[in-house]
Amino acid sequence: MINPPLYWMHEQTGQMKIIVNKFFEDTKLSEIELNTLKWYIIQWIEGNQATVNLSGYEMPVPPNYKQTIQKLTQEELTKYVHEVLLEYNIDPF
Repeated sequence: MINPPLYWMHEQTGQMKIIVNKFFEDTKLSEIELNTLKWYIIQWIEGNQATVNLSGYEMPVPPNYKQTIQKLTQEELTKYVHEVLLEYNIDPF
């Protein structure tokens, strides 16, 4: 069973807060930071999907979201979050 996602502000190392703040400030993320952010978004979607599905509902998600997110640049990820994920009522932030 997948555990519900940890909200980025509650992550214990404090690294996600730094990464998310840089992301929202349009500050260039390092490759490691960008990959960490992508991992966070994917696990957040999967955790919420598992939680919702256990409730007897099906949570719609964008097709191939894992593969898509993993390939995106920072700019493309920003657009994907604002245009695609929000269209599916998915807001990992």
